[in-house]
Amino acid sequence: MPGPSADDRVAAAKPADRWSLAVSSLLILGLFLATAAMVQNWRTTPPNAKPVAPTPKPKAAMPDPTGQALAIRLPLPPPPAARPATPVLQPAPTPPQPLAKPRIIVPLKRPDETARPRPKPSPVKPLKVTPLKPVTPAPVAKPAPPAPKKVIVKKPTSEPIQAGPVIDAVQHRKTGGALLRLLEHGKGPSVEIAWPQSAASRQRLYRTLTRCYGMRPALLTKDARLFDKTTAPGQHWAINRDRYSGFIRSPQGEPIREENRQFATIARRHDLIDWRPVRVFPRSVDSVLLGGLETLLGERYQRARQIRAAYRLQRTGLSLTGFQVDGQAIGGVVTLQAGPGCD
Repeated sequence: MPGPSADDRVAAAKPADRWSLAVSSLLILGLFLATAAMVQNWRTTPPNAKPVAPTPKPKAAMPDPTGQALAIRLPLPPPPAARPATPVLQPAPTPPQPLAKPRIIVPLKRPDETARPRPKPSPVKPLKVTPLKPVTPAPVAKPAPPAPKKVIVKKPTSEPIQAGPVIDAVQHRKTGGALLRLLEHGKGPSVEIAWPQSAASRQRLYRTLTRCYGMRPALLTKDARLFDKTTAPGQHWAINRDRYSGFIRSPQGEPIREENRQFATIARRHDLIDWRPVRVFPRSVDSVLLGGLETLLGERYQRARQIRAAYRLQRTGLSLTGFQVDGQAIGGVVTLQAGPGCD
C-alpha cells in the first residue's frame, strides 16, 4: 500500500514544524542557487567582464498563520549570460611577392664532328755541324831531376883507430892449443865472432867455413849430448877431443837456409824434439884463431873478460877484424889460413 505523499505529510505536520521546514528549505535552495550562479558566472564571464549584480532573491512568502498548507513554486534560475564571441585572430596580410621568372634551359649543341685543321709545321732549318779543331796539347815541362842529397858524414867522437899489425895466426898454433884447453875447462875470456849482416855474405861465409875450415853443423840437447848426420839414428855423437874443438858456437842473427836444412835433417834422423843448433870446428882451426888473438892483444888477453871480433871474407882469404876487448876497440888483423881441402 503506498505511503502518504508529500502533500499529505505537509498537511499532517504541526504548524511550527511546517514553518521551520519551510525556512530551511528556502535557505538551502537560496544557497544552492547562489552557488550555481557563481559557478556559471566564473565559467562564462571573461577576465575583463564587469561583475554582474546579483539577482535579487525573491522574498519568501510568509507562511500563512492560519496553518493551511501552501503549495510553494520555486522560480527557475535566470538563463546563463551569453558568452561573448572570441574574436578570431587572422594573420597579417602578406604583401604579394613577384613571381620568379622560369629558367630557360637551352640544350647543348653537339660539336661538329668535322676534323679540326692541324697547324702547319714550321720549317726546320738544318743545323750546321762544325767539326771541332784538334787541340794541340801544351808541352809539358819535364820535371827537373832531383838534386843529389848531401851525405853528411858524422865525425867519430873518438879518435880514429889506427891500423894495427897483421898477425899470421898459423905461426902461433902451439900457443893457441894451450889457450884452447884452458877455454874448454871454463878458464879465459868469452870469445864472440860476428857474421856479416847481408844474407848473401852469410851464405858465402857458411860455404867457405864448411868447405875450407871443416865446420860441421850439429844439435845439442839439454843433457849436453851432440847429434850430427853421420851417426846412427838415436845415437849421439861422441866427439873426439883430439880432433874437434870444445869451443862450440851457437848461430846468431839471420838464419841461413842451407844450414837450417841441415839442422832439420839431423833432428828428423834422431827424432829430436828439444834441441839447440851449434857449430863445431876442428881443433886446429880454433888453436890458430886463439893463438892469433893472444899475439895481437898481448897481456890484455889474459886480463880480458870478453873479446869480440868479426869475420871478413876476401879473395885473399878469411880474416878477423874489428876487435873489442871489454868494449875497447883494438886495431889489427888476424889472418886464418884455409885448410888443404879448399880451392
